Amino acid sequence: MKKIVIAIVSIALVLGLMVITHLKNKSIENYENKIKTQTTISTTTSETTTTTTKKKKAKAKKKKHSINVKGYNIKYNKSEIIEYLHVMVLAYGWDEEEYKSAYKLMNNESGFNPNNINRATTTGACGLAQAHPCSKVPHQYEIDWKYQVRWFLDYIKYKYKKPSIAYNKWLKSKPHSY
Repeated sequence: MKKIVIAIVSIALVLGLMVITHLKNKSIENYENKIKTQTTISTTTSETTTTTTKKKKAKAKKKKHSINVKGYNIKYNKSEIIEYLHVMVLAYGWDEEEYKSAYKLMNNESGFNPNNINRATTTGACGLAQAHPCSKVPHQYEIDWKYQVRWFLDYIKYKYKKPSIAYNKWLKSKPHSY
């Protein structure tokens, strides 16, 4: 009887992990499809629509930032980073309150600028997560802001279990760090 219960619990855990992985992948896929849909231009649109689209693209281009700091030159849009952070926090299984903590932490650390380098430290903290030292992050971190968001959340999950704990630690430390 005991073996049967253990087997059932094991199966339930495996199925639960499979569901979580599926939901995480689905959230990422939905986000990426949404971004593709927003940027896709139909070749069969009228001239008026094309003009409107060009104006929207020009406006979006103005919003894009690009700062070359210590080799980082990642083109980004702050609102896309914030939206991706939200999607990923939920994909990690955390709730809206945890998203608010992750948002505050990333905003205070980097201002959602993936090129941000903190020159106050001798080795420099870098990117969205202000990873310190910069040498501990893989090359992908230097070229992809989505990777930086995932790295940020993985670091929080590994070290603090959830964003609210990391943010509370950040609030209590002087100078701020997590």
